[in-house]
Parts: sequence; C-alpha cells; structure tokens
Amino acid sequence: MAVTISYSNKKVILTAEGNVADGRFVPTFYRYVGATAAGHQAILNDENGNELFKSEANGANFTDLQPAPNKKRTLTKLVLATLDSGWVEIYLK
Repeated sequence: MAVTISYSNKKVILTAEGNVADGRFVPTFYRYVGATAAGHQAILNDENGNELFKSEANGANFTDLQPAPNKKRTLTKLVLATLDSGWVEIYLK
C-alpha cells in the first residue's frame, strides 16, 4: 500500500499499517475513514512513538474526524502504528 502526500490538497493519506510519511507536517485534523467492522482501530504516532490519534469504529462504514490538539506543532514523521481496515487522512495547515 502507498503513502499519499498531497500538498496541494493539504493532506496525507495513509492506507496500510506500518505506513510512514516523512516531511514537515502541521496537522489540523485527523480522520479515520472506511472501517469495515465495529472494534476496528486506527492509531497514528509521531516520530517518537507518541500517540497523536486513536479511533475505534462502532460499526461498518465508520468515519471519525478529530481536531489535532496542537495545531502549531510541526512533526517530521507520521507513523500508522495500527490500522485494521480503511485508511487515515491527516489534514495539514
């Protein structure tokens, strides 16, 4: 699976567990899209292994949008530590 970084659309799309996006990112929102079953999770970490975003689906076709807690923090690496189904979008400043 691929990592898509679209600076024109200001977002990063991670589609597989273990995906890593390198660069300079200032996230504003995190979105988990397309979970296929209740209990499926998406967990996104920063370059130091700190959890940035965690979401657990409550059913099929689940979508979750959460604001980044610090919209001024610049990150150099985004790591998709867990992804049971679907994909994660990171919206950038």
